[in-house]
Amino acid sequence: MLHFSRDDAAILYAIPKPGADPEKIMRLYAFIQRTSPPDFEVISSCLGKAFEAGIIGRVGQEIVVRDDWYAKIHQFDDSTDNEIEAALEFEEWLKATEWPSVEIERFGLDREEYLAGVVKLKAEWDRTSNQASGRSE
Repeated sequence: MLHFSRDDAAILYAIPKPGADPEKIMRLYAFIQRTSPPDFEVISSCLGKAFEAGIIGRVGQEIVVRDDWYAKIHQFDDSTDNEIEAALEFEEWLKATEWPSVEIERFGLDREEYLAGVVKLKAEWDRTSNQASGRSE
């Protein structure tokens, strides 16, 4: 049985429809959570468990949430006042259940792919920070 954490719920909530590459998922996670991207071990573990539980699949370079699971992830969007409350409700719901393994194959996030995404995000943040402070690049 699979157990999901708070970080797992936040990462899954950040995956858009129809899907995204790991860099975009990290960018959306950082934006929603107002923090830095998750560590490699955290996002790799989350995506591995989500794949094993049948929540996500991979189409080319994109990670996609299966339609039935996208509805589950966003089931609280219309019954709460805002996205933050919806994400918190999803987190509690996800953590309260032990999920069965339904996939035999394993999902692997490539460390190089992760690092490339982090480097791009850092460069973008540095550029944005310099522009906001009036410094040139």
